[in-house]
Amino acid sequence: MANICIYASADRARPVAIVVPATSVLVKIAANNGVETHDLDRLVKNEKVKGAVLKELQNAGRKAGLAGFEIVDGVILTDLVWTIQNVSLGV
Repeated sequence: MANICIYASADRARPVAIVVPATSVLVKIAANNGVETHDLDRLVKNEKVKGAVLKELQNAGRKAGLAGFEIVDGVILTDLVWTIQNVSLGV
C-alpha cells in the first residue's frame, strides 16, 4: 500500500484503515480475487477488492501479534493522494 492511516474513534470498538493503495498492488489483489481491471477509480470502489484488502490487513495485524481490539474492522480505499493542502483542508 502507498499510504495508510489507522483511525480510531471512541464511538467504535475497533479502528478503521484509510488506504491510498499503490495501483500495482491493488491490481494484483483484485486479479487474485477475480476482478480484472486496472482502473484505480473502479478498484477503490469495488466491494470485493475492499473485502480482500481488509482481510489482508487483518491477517497482517494478527501475524504481528496485535490484540483483537487493535485489528482493523473496516477499510476505506481512496485514490486521492494525500498532500499538505488536502489533508489540512479536510478534503
